[in-house]
Amino acid sequence: MATIKIKVSDRIVEKVLWLLSQFNPNELEIIESDLGFEENKAYLQGQLDRLNAEGSKKYTLEEAEEKLERIIKKHEG
Repeated sequence: MATIKIKVSDRIVEKVLWLLSQFNPNELEIIESDLGFEENKAYLQGQLDRLNAEGSKKYTLEEAEEKLERIIKKHEG
């Protein structure tokens, strides 16, 4: 079975999905339907912008682990 990826306009996506659903499931399977791609993309871009903003604090993995350990020890009692 071959796998293809298509990009569909928001205006016709429901019609395309309906058309594809008319085929026998043994002949065609919708693997992924990413109807929220643009929303996810915008959200992730916002998060990246926030991380890259001037004044944001960045830690190495080791620094983050040390900080987390200190916080855990502080709250363990």
